[in-house]
Amino acid sequence: MSKKLSFKQLDIQIGQKIKGCRQKANYSQTNLAELLKYESPTAISLIESGERSLKIHDLIILCQLFDKDYNHFIGRPSEHKNRII
Repeated sequence: MSKKLSFKQLDIQIGQKIKGCRQKANYSQTNLAELLKYESPTAISLIESGERSLKIHDLIILCQLFDKDYNHFIGRPSEHKNRII
């Protein structure tokens, strides 16, 4: 497994969880983009599809917004034990 593929899979998993939380909270991609101070909802679309990585400060905001622990989005350290870095 290559490094790029490994991180890509993590980005996809995080993006899917963000999308699920966003939809459950009835936020549009535009709403979420505004809250994270992105210029366009396209950034949210790219994050949700795994094409763009989430910045740590945005993860903190999402944890607070959706009342989730960071483990909800990125998993537990033991889940990444065999991940190539």
